[in-house]
Amino acid sequence: MMNEFLLLLLSMSLSGTLLALLLFLLRPLLKRNLSRAWMYYIWCIVALRMLLPFAPRQNLVGSLLADPSAAMRQLSALSAFMEDTAPAALPSDQVFNNAVSKAFPEKASGSVKDAAQKPDTLSAAVPAALDSAPPAPAAEPVSAVLFTLWLATAVFLFLHKAAASRAFLRKLYAASHAVTAQEITACYASVCRELSVRRPPRLLASPETDTAMLAGMLRPAVILPAAKEPDMRSLACILRHELIHYKRKDVWFKWLFQLTACIHFFNPFSHAVCREVSRCCELACDETVVKNMTPGERKAYGSTLLNALEARGPAHINPVSASLCGNAKFIKERLDTIKMSKKKQP
Repeated sequence: MMNEFLLLLLSMSLSGTLLALLLFLLRPLLKRNLSRAWMYYIWCIVALRMLLPFAPRQNLVGSLLADPSAAMRQLSALSAFMEDTAPAALPSDQVFNNAVSKAFPEKASGSVKDAAQKPDTLSAAVPAALDSAPPAPAAEPVSAVLFTLWLATAVFLFLHKAAASRAFLRKLYAASHAVTAQEITACYASVCRELSVRRPPRLLASPETDTAMLAGMLRPAVILPAAKEPDMRSLACILRHELIHYKRKDVWFKWLFQLTACIHFFNPFSHAVCREVSRCCELACDETVVKNMTPGERKAYGSTLLNALEARGPAHINPVSASLCGNAKFIKERLDTIKMSKKKQP
């Protein structure tokens, strides 16, 4: 049972890797023909393939890892059966009868007909001989050890991520306070109406962050840095960015891919997919933010990202939060997206 589960897990991981490789190879083509939002959500196919326990009865992993000793035992049993049932040397009277049968076929037609009506004992006995082959030695002890190691590692990694995220949020919330400035709350309410957000998340300010972010799953909150007064000209863009993350449930999506990476911790492609999803998430959000902006407004939004990048201090970034400027490595690509974005949404 455990051996079958491990083979299924390898099949899921391998097929998910093939899908991920295909998407990586097609990325230049998809980039020209699809919106950033589509390029973000298409990665859900990889996550679902690596999470849903489904595999055809005959799959590549099963063929590669099939037990070769089973086939050898069947061949040995068949060979032994053929040796036991091979006809002995014919006696001289039988040779004479065979010669008569060849010379006078009409005399022997009855016996031939009777012989034809006899059951094919050889073909009937072969499957029985194969079925009677001794069973393979059980591989359950090895499978049980491998299953235990996989389960313990996957659970440990996920609990470690969850504990780190919880500690980050507790530290963030402990130092935070509700935003009461009238200008900021009025701007927040205006952006919520613009995006049709009926149940907006809490709006907090915290000195534990240097950039605006959306944090939390069950009780999400938009958290602004409290160390400095926000520029009212860029505040609407910042709030719009975080509320789009909220509407799209991006924190939930990030946890989905973190779960995938924990289950397939032995597969380096699962971690590469997490990084790619985080990148596509920010690009898709930027594309939506600037969708209806004028060139001047897009330039101002790009300046907001650069200012957030310059003001960001070390650490204080959680991998499952959605921050305004979470990764500086692809800031140029984000600025290009802001500049070249078209009204092409799924």
